[in-house]
Amino acid sequence: MTWERIREHKDVLCFCLVNDTGDERFKNRGSMRYVPVPEIIRPMLIKREQGRMFTYRIDRDGKAQAAASDALMPLIRKITTPKADM
Repeated sequence: MTWERIREHKDVLCFCLVNDTGDERFKNRGSMRYVPVPEIIRPMLIKREQGRMFTYRIDRDGKAQAAASDALMPLIRKITTPKADM
């Protein structure tokens, strides 16, 4: 994710996951979308910079998914609750 990918889309601030420049890499067509920025993190995005937002190492395929997931999943698990048994 780069700072340049934070954009207004239909008057909503979003993370732009659409290959509109021709140089972006995405898993597949279905993963291309606009993701609205949650209100709680908007203040963190006021000071816009340039380039990569995060410093996770980049894999051979040019993505940081594995490294980012390894670093963030323990934090995500702390704030999510398991689904109740059905």
